[in-house]
Amino acid sequence: RLDFHGKIWTLQFDPIGGLPGIQYAPVYIVLVSGLGLSGLLFALLMSLLHTREKANQIAEELTEDIRRNEARLRESERQLQEAQRIARVGSWQLDLVTNRLTWTAEVYRMFGFDPESPVPDFEYLAKRFITESWAALNAAMDKTRRTGRPYELELEMVRPDGSPGWMHARGEAVFDDNGNVRMLQGVASDITERKQAQARIQLAASVFNHAREGIMVTDANGTILDVNDAFVRITGYTRE
Repeated sequence: RLDFHGKIWTLQFDPIGGLPGIQYAPVYIVLVSGLGLSGLLFALLMSLLHTREKANQIAEELTEDIRRNEARLRESERQLQEAQRIARVGSWQLDLVTNRLTWTAEVYRMFGFDPESPVPDFEYLAKRFITESWAALNAAMDKTRRTGRPYELELEMVRPDGSPGWMHARGEAVFDDNGNVRMLQGVASDITERKQAQARIQLAASVFNHAREGIMVTDANGTILDVNDAFVRITGYTRE
């Protein structure tokens, strides 16, 4: 009996003697051969164990790389959403094969929708624009789908609470490998405040020009910047 690497090996010999015509190897050769075979098996086992450990290590490293990449992707998406929220600019995509429309969170907010809800269908979206703007948007998107040329529009909206709004919309085509338009994509920005400011300026200009009272506009130093027609008529001075 031999103890080799924690295993017990037993050698048995035939006491009767060899069979006729068969030559038996000496005992030490059998012993050496057995030890050599055991060493080979042990080396093979250790190699398999090392390979398994290496495979597990590679799998763990790949898993960690995937987690880091997913974390970076989530952070990039968060930064994009935050930048769009601050700039009041959203982006969208329309897959022409599946007719699937996707929005970023800021587009939802422009329409007054919950970003966690599904994108409304086109019939419902039609109600969020005045008739002229919806017709102009559909015509522009259809032309881009057919020609691949981009479009740019200012659209008047109607929010769910009935309040008016304005959107600056730009869209372009995305082509497949064969040069066919497979997708439309673009950006939309909320220009409601700009439009409201323009309306106030136009109103002020209208009041300035049509008032019966003479109006004179000066800078902080008292330099005359402009006068209205009534001022000219009342004083007899010209604008020059």
